[in-house]
Amino acid sequence: MRLTTTVTSGLSAAAALVLLTACGGSDSDATASSSAGSSAAGSSSPAESSAATDDESVAFCTEAEAVLTEVGPQLESATPETIPSVLQQVVDGFDTLTPPAAIEGDFGTLRDAYATLLESANANDLTTPEGESAFQAVFADVTSEATTAETAVGDWIDTNCADGATPTS
Repeated sequence: MRLTTTVTSGLSAAAALVLLTACGGSDSDATASSSAGSSAAGSSSPAESSAATDDESVAFCTEAEAVLTEVGPQLESATPETIPSVLQQVVDGFDTLTPPAAIEGDFGTLRDAYATLLESANANDLTTPEGESAFQAVFADVTSEATTAETAVGDWIDTNCADGATPTS
């Protein structure tokens, strides 16, 4: 069915961008996080600010990896019948995470995008052409609105959650 391919490919890609990279980033991206985190925090003590930022990053990376481990396989194997429950798990997973301040707004945008998809999935019978079409229209809108946020969160994760879900220093 077309919905399964279109939606699960897109959902998997979005989830991968947000969460999959938390499982391991590129070592080449592992250099700029500490000084950027210190200056962005605005603390009078850069060492304390960096430590707080690193702790926040470690917690987020670890928690994001746990969420991915739980929902990733379901996203990849979602069917029209299971998409609503899988999206509920994704939204619930997002709700358990506390993103660092640097990506809080973008992370909220992504969470809201998944919530919008969940609302559409619950409002439509995805096993019918009409329901599929309505959901795909919402999916296209959400995807176009969330692209910038996906990129920002993905870039942050690539930089701060390299190998083993620990931030770089």
